[in-house]
Amino acid sequence: SSSAVTQSSPYPCAHNTITVKVETTVPLMDDCSPTVTVQGLKGACTADSTTAAPLAVASAEFATPATSWSKSEGRVIVATAGDDTADPAIALYSRSFEIVLENPAKHQEAPELTMTVKFTKASYTDALKNTLYFGTGRSLASVDMVDTYTGKPTETSLSLTTTYAPYAMPTNYQMYPMYIMQLHLAAFAAQSSPFPCDANTISVWVQTNVPLLQSCSPTISVAGLSGTQTTETSMDVTLHAGDGTNIIGDGAGAYTGTWTGATTGRMVLDLTDAAGTAGTAQADQTLFAADGAPVTGSVDVLLMTFVVKNPNQDKDYVTPRVDLKLIDTCSRTQRSEERRVGK
Repeated sequence: SSSAVTQSSPYPCAHNTITVKVETTVPLMDDCSPTVTVQGLKGACTADSTTAAPLAVASAEFATPATSWSKSEGRVIVATAGDDTADPAIALYSRSFEIVLENPAKHQEAPELTMTVKFTKASYTDALKNTLYFGTGRSLASVDMVDTYTGKPTETSLSLTTTYAPYAMPTNYQMYPMYIMQLHLAAFAAQSSPFPCDANTISVWVQTNVPLLQSCSPTISVAGLSGTQTTETSMDVTLHAGDGTNIIGDGAGAYTGTWTGATTGRMVLDLTDAAGTAGTAQADQTLFAADGAPVTGSVDVLLMTFVVKNPNQDKDYVTPRVDLKLIDTCSRTQRSEERRVGK
């Protein structure tokens, strides 16, 4: 069978268009009340539904009202609409539909999927015989589909560069439905003053390998700045605008972070208000044009500054540590590695 299931986005918390292509050797006639079931799309945060509204089913070949979605099973059931044309010359009857799911924040590999096609007319009592045979069985697994795989694609590492670089997109990520990328970051930090008791502006530059979306409630932590005389529990933080390729949400401006004091020297900032909005093409899709060139603004780069008061005596340098945390509407989290920056 040339049936397949593909996805549009591997990004945490993005809107992910799942495209299902169904090919059968017999026409799916309305009089048989055929339905297509895809199961195993687990991990999505889209709530259970017996209507099509949250799923945005897009197809003239399937009936929008007759749709159900089970979050725990990752199962979508769609009824066909419109008779196929029965023609002995047609070897395979093909149709497709799309649904839109909300990706989780947490990294995961593509799960095993199954596809079944059934005739569900109320007068039909033999469920087994009314389930189409695909040649490998009465359900079609990922391994028997075309361009549909489990596990994860080849991932590209994110390296620290002096210029903005596009996201390190995995190879053929579309073929791994519900594969969600792991969050990585590159970072460095610098200071404005080495003098005792001086106001010291700490600058932190961070680039991520995935877009930071409001639906992921991203927070950034800069730790290891111990020994300062800064005792306040809150801290003014400035996000600076770049050359048009700064954080997609265009969140340049003044924010308030949390400061844990001189012992741990940790500053935590909620980036939700600065982040991009899921549902935009930049945030949810490939961020690459058809020729592979990066789309303008296709990088989340954070340049932030905040001020601490230096200690009153000489002190060896410290090595700041930076990490990011994402949390989705399902209350699942993903945290990046803790990146040590500086010398």
